[in-house]
Amino acid sequence: MNIYTQYWNNKERLIIVCNYGSVFVDITVSPNKLDKKAFIWGLNVNPDFRGIGVGSSLLKYAEDHIRKQAINKVELEWESSSPLWVYDWYIRKGYEEIDFSEGYSKLCKTL
Repeated sequence: MNIYTQYWNNKERLIIVCNYGSVFVDITVSPNKLDKKAFIWGLNVNPDFRGIGVGSSLLKYAEDHIRKQAINKVELEWESSSPLWVYDWYIRKGYEEIDFSEGYSKLCKTL
């Protein structure tokens, strides 16, 4: 896995890439620098390599990196235009729905 980092304002963006997929994570630091939040906004796996653990590996790698940043919670949004199996996959990975609005669900996992 390769990890690339971009910084601007109070945000750090991690781009984690392997041969068959990628995951994007934003880590936001509050202005008082006491509170950090992690948000996964994209996990993509080449369709030819789904179902063999690539997504699970990417997600675990991202969660491990988030945990090392002393962050104990990660959030993401599932849009209703995405396949339902994506939502179910995150639920199986330990994420819980914490908010639902028309068009999306907010999911959260305590690390």
